[in-house]
Amino acid sequence: MKLSDLKEILSDYLLDASSGELPLFASAADSREVRPGALVCAVHGAVTDGNRFVDKAIAAGASAVLSDDPSLASSVPVLHVRPNTGYQAVARVAEAFAGYPARALRLVGITGTCGKTTTAFLTKEILRDAGVKTGMIGTVVYDVGGGKELPADRTTPTPFLLQDLFRQMVKNGVHTVVMECSSAALDQERTGSVRFAAAAFTNFSRDHLDYHGTMDAYLSAKKKLFFQCLTADAATVVNLDDDAGAELARELSGKRPILGFSLKNGTPPWNTALPGAFNQYNATCAGLLARSLGVPEEIIAGTLAKTTGAPGRLQRFVCPNGATAFVDYAHTPEEITCALDALRPECPGRLGILFGCGGDRDRGKRPMMAAAAAAADFVWLTSDNPRTEDPLAIIADARAGIPEGCLLRIEPDRRKAILAAVAECNPGDWLLVAGKGHEGYQEINHVKIPGSDWDVLQTLKNTR
Repeated sequence: MKLSDLKEILSDYLLDASSGELPLFASAADSREVRPGALVCAVHGAVTDGNRFVDKAIAAGASAVLSDDPSLASSVPVLHVRPNTGYQAVARVAEAFAGYPARALRLVGITGTCGKTTTAFLTKEILRDAGVKTGMIGTVVYDVGGGKELPADRTTPTPFLLQDLFRQMVKNGVHTVVMECSSAALDQERTGSVRFAAAAFTNFSRDHLDYHGTMDAYLSAKKKLFFQCLTADAATVVNLDDDAGAELARELSGKRPILGFSLKNGTPPWNTALPGAFNQYNATCAGLLARSLGVPEEIIAGTLAKTTGAPGRLQRFVCPNGATAFVDYAHTPEEITCALDALRPECPGRLGILFGCGGDRDRGKRPMMAAAAAAADFVWLTSDNPRTEDPLAIIADARAGIPEGCLLRIEPDRRKAILAAVAECNPGDWLLVAGKGHEGYQEINHVKIPGSDWDVLQTLKNTR
């Protein structure tokens, strides 16, 4: 690829650019991954400013720089993009150097605050049962087809990793990709110029305000999937029982096919063994996506009737003492409420919850999560991923939302809390272990310490 080719690809973002036919052999957004003849993409990130590392990248052999700093001067040619468009420009660079692999794939996008992961797993399962070679990109795993799964670093990968995953899928013969689309990824336009053949909106509630700042900005980011990223004839599945979903459907009316659904006053179109009303929504969403892609009704119904859902989503563990624990990813007030509501009708004893709140994230959500958790018969408050915050300070923020009279225990050490909470359960009691779900680590001061809630519960098998 030549520098002049990039000037055309990035024409919507460029302030100015060096001219010439300079050949470029690779691209990278990390100076440590630069090799001779590469373009290095240096933009302002959420944590650090990539422009700080331009000299290091040039020393490693970078032949040109893409920068969102208008004042950056360099000894090599520079493509200056407008401030606040760096992420978008990097996504276009990544797909161009990868050879646009997504153009050989049919993409299905799923966004919303809750339910993305389960809906993605169910959609993938239906499509595979229908004989469609299907890959998946999401919070739990990157499934690139051919029996190969990679651990997921984030819900929607950064552009260079995303394009590499697409490239692997094409190589493995994947036809359709089911993809969770996070609000941050949509805001940053990480998918580049790719257009989705179908998309779904699950629901909307408070989350990620540490990134977006306001609920309006958060919702606007999610809407980008439907207004900027779909093919002209893409079907849109929308939960009309959600206020934001109903608003989205009104805004899309007359512009594209809408498969809206409401379960408040109706019977779900398909049966599923997954517990909870929220899983009826997830199953309906997945079924409608599959229907829009031409999957026969009998396959949709058969898959949804037998599915076990996604890892770390109300995953059941029968404890040696006769209690039952459910590991779940619920990490918002609404998700906690939904999970407790799903378990309550079938719980034969007391229903408890163990939860914590993430550090370096929206502090205002913490007491709201605690207030939702207080609907349980007993509450254990512990750490989640404290990241760089003091776990006791996070717990104090959450503690403010616990009402008087709530049976509360506090144990900052999550492993100790899980074991102690189970030990205090009686036979027939159920414990919702909320917040981390499938995650196989706890992040403390930038270190991801291996271990999961499920692993902790598994140790109980050896304590009989």
